[in-house]
Amino acid sequence: MREILSYMAIAIVTVAGTVLIRKAQLWLDKRIETEKAKAAEADNGAKLKALTFAETAIDRVVESVVGKIEQTTASDLRKAVKAGKADREELTILSKDAYYEIIDILQDSVLNQIQQVIGDYETYIAGKIENQVRLVKLSEKESCSNDAGASEAALNNEPVYVPL
Repeated sequence: MREILSYMAIAIVTVAGTVLIRKAQLWLDKRIETEKAKAAEADNGAKLKALTFAETAIDRVVESVVGKIEQTTASDLRKAVKAGKADREELTILSKDAYYEIIDILQDSVLNQIQQVIGDYETYIAGKIENQVRLVKLSEKESCSNDAGASEAALNNEPVYVPL
């Protein structure tokens, strides 16, 4: 009888141990999944911050470069093209110059971040350039609309640069 009780006690302890181990394993699995979710959320947050930084950096550089080219060359060149004194190809060259200057200024990490998310930073930056040119032209149009000698290029909404 004692032997039977010993076997039963061992069986009960074994089953109870197995149940406790299984519950502990389930708790650990749940805890690991929770930590993974937190880590993924933090990683996504870090990726979002990196992408936001990259976009801001690109916007600022494009704004600066396009503004510089507009002040130094593009405005006068547009007028010369309109008057037939310059070739429209020169505007295309300005657009490409702007693109390459922007690429030279931006760090590889910014370009890589955009590449990972969007897949084609070249088209993305070219679009940013065109958008900034449009904003410059709109600004020019607003400032010129009060002047008697307003720029016909701005009023006719002609492109400042030719797309890449």
